[in-house]
Amino acid sequence: MRSAYKDALIEKIGKANRSLAEHLSGIYNDPKIPGAISPLARVVFTEMERLSEICRESGLEFYCEHLPHLDTNTRTGGIFRFKLPTIGDIYRHFMERNLQEVRLTDLEVYLADFPAVDDAYHSLVVNLWQTGILFQDTRFAAVGGKPCEKYMLTDSVQLAVSEVMTCD
Repeated sequence: MRSAYKDALIEKIGKANRSLAEHLSGIYNDPKIPGAISPLARVVFTEMERLSEICRESGLEFYCEHLPHLDTNTRTGGIFRFKLPTIGDIYRHFMERNLQEVRLTDLEVYLADFPAVDDAYHSLVVNLWQTGILFQDTRFAAVGGKPCEKYMLTDSVQLAVSEVMTCD
């Protein structure tokens, strides 16, 4: 929600439903932050998880770029055969194989299957791996400090962000 109109919107909602306005005001970040502001990550996570489950039960496609484990479908075939793998693709690949741990060599073997992966993309993904960022906000947790030795599967999502999006 843009901070420029957040207060006006919450005020208008408050005229119709005070408790809803208070709820919305409470879940959005600091009103002093300029630009676009999203609700706290825990709120987004809860709502996206609920939407994903509804879509899964209804047989609908659902994609959540910030929380790839919630996707109900993959982007494969057709034009997608020429794409670079997303974190969602990488995450699903290892989850579908029921791996309890993933090592850098596993990732590099997977990336080699994509003709579009060049040196720059490979370096970016390896850097995200080594810094422990690659699988943030998924069920894989970084192990071994920096550089990251491996990622281990955990029982729950490891939320690393406090907000999904803030920009000026």
